[in-house]
Amino acid sequence: MPIFVYVSPTGEKVGLIEYYCAEKEAKQVKLIYIQFKDERNFPSYLAPASLNTFLDNNSMQQLFLDLNVDSVHFKSKKLKLTDVNTLTNEQILDSLNLEKFGRKQPLGFSSVFDYFYITNLQKYDAQANTYLGGFHWVGDQGGVQVKYQVSSLGESAEEQTTHEFGHWIGFPHTWKKNGFINVVIEPNQAGTKDNFMDYNIKRKKFLKIQLLHYRR
Repeated sequence: MPIFVYVSPTGEKVGLIEYYCAEKEAKQVKLIYIQFKDERNFPSYLAPASLNTFLDNNSMQQLFLDLNVDSVHFKSKKLKLTDVNTLTNEQILDSLNLEKFGRKQPLGFSSVFDYFYITNLQKYDAQANTYLGGFHWVGDQGGVQVKYQVSSLGESAEEQTTHEFGHWIGFPHTWKKNGFINVVIEPNQAGTKDNFMDYNIKRKKFLKIQLLHYRR
């Protein structure tokens, strides 16, 4: 959708902005709230309603049009938070899947139906010198949100989750490329200033090149 830019009060046309959305496609995500064996409460920093509101109002629903969020609560009888914190990302997801679904790769999920664990895990990323916001397999189902940590940028849990859903669709980080987006959008982290798949910025939008090539 082209939007012309005019100067007030002369009315002179000085530019053109193109606003682009991907083709409308219904998607659903099952949010699975985990209470580990050594915890007393479920995570409460992210609610389905607040996530839907963020996607509607902040990301302009550029990608997740007609997103329906379902949520369930699951008490683990085997896994302790203190033990799971020491595992790799792959081991964490495998362990959660084995207890919740009885297999490492649960059935019934697809490019339009994802599952995402909401946890109180705390994972420190030594390379980035910050706490990990979450992780998700790129171009595949399954991800984990870790305990929300207030950042210097004031990043919200909803903002972090939208980033992880971008990985589900197949988006790499903006300084990387893959089989879905085979060009580097910006070689430096924080270089895009506002893209959801960047780091160390206030993430606000997806770019046209991402929306044109997301996995269907």
